Amino acid sequence: MRVLALDIGQVRTGIAVCDPSERVASPVCVLSTAEVVACAAPFRRVLEDWEPELLLCGLPLTLAGEEGPQAARVRKVSSQVSAATGLPV
Repeated sequence: MRVLALDIGQVRTGIAVCDPSERVASPVCVLSTAEVVACAAPFRRVLEDWEPELLLCGLPLTLAGEEGPQAARVRKVSSQVSAATGLPV
């Protein structure tokens, strides 16, 4: 299975993809978060090139190991991307 990993930041989103055996992830590119959320042409091109079956989003935790406001924002953005692409998170 091909998994596309997103490291969602406030301004930019890092994108990586795993190999078909799901053992190694390799960086693909960095796009603006606005482009990823809007499913703009550069992000659609990444989806077309790699044909992922699943999105994996990094979830930032506080130093206490709990979810804070950043984690809530990442959850919201990841659900928007999932809805726009039709891919599960």
